[in-house]
Order: sequence, then C-alpha cells, then structure tokens
Amino acid sequence: MVSDGALLKVSGVVYALHHPAGQPGPASWDADFGYLITTGVAPVVDGEWTNYEPYPTVNPETLSSSCWPDAPTSVPAYLEYLSAHRVGLNVYQLQPGYMIKSYGNLADPTTINGHTWSCVSNGEPQPGQGAGSLVMAWFKQHNS
Repeated sequence: MVSDGALLKVSGVVYALHHPAGQPGPASWDADFGYLITTGVAPVVDGEWTNYEPYPTVNPETLSSSCWPDAPTSVPAYLEYLSAHRVGLNVYQLQPGYMIKSYGNLADPTTINGHTWSCVSNGEPQPGQGAGSLVMAWFKQHNS
C-alpha cells in the first residue's frame, strides 16, 4: 500500500492486475489499481482480462468478474479508463464464445448486444457474446 511506503525505487517494474475487483466503474478502478498510477507508485498493466456472457448452468452461480451486468456500457468505459490512465492490457479466453466466435480465428471477435446481454445463466443457451470486437478496436486505435 502507498500509505505503508511501498513506493518502487527501481525501473522496469510494472504492477499487473487480474480481473478488476468490485463493481465496474471509475471509483472502483481507482480504488483497485488507479491509485498506483496517480500516486506514482508504478505503471500498471491489466494482465488478464475478459468479459463475456457465461455458459448456461442448471444452477445459476454468483456473478464472476468475467461478466459485468452492464457490460454494454461498462466495457467501453473500462477501455477508455485504461487509455486515459495509460494502462496496458492483455486479454485471455481466446476460445469460441469468450473473445472470439470461432475456433482458431482471431479475426472473428465476439460482440456485445445491449438488448440481449445477460450475466444470468438460467439453463437457456447463451448467444456467446463477449467484448472481443471492442478490445480489437481498442488495440487497433492504440497501436496505429
């Protein structure tokens, strides 16, 4: 913690987070990792992030950090937050239904439909929606 004097005095060190904690939103992201940037502790990279609708189960489970109930708005906001704070990003789950639609085709990303998006897995087939196309566009924007 910054309050404990945990400032890094070396170069080449980056703080990596996996799945932002808490409810999606700038206040939560600030508390989870943004303070590391704004207080000068260390640069940050999100080393393992994905966002997709869960596969159906007989007994719905607690929401995981991989499905944000308001993903149609929170995923673009998260990507903008990362950009504004100069945070790097690695995605995972490059298999059908998560970040890509078809096996072995990274050029076929999943999409989010704001009218049908749901994190509730009620035994009905889910459409395999995910943030793949949003992330792909984000990478293209920042790597040009």
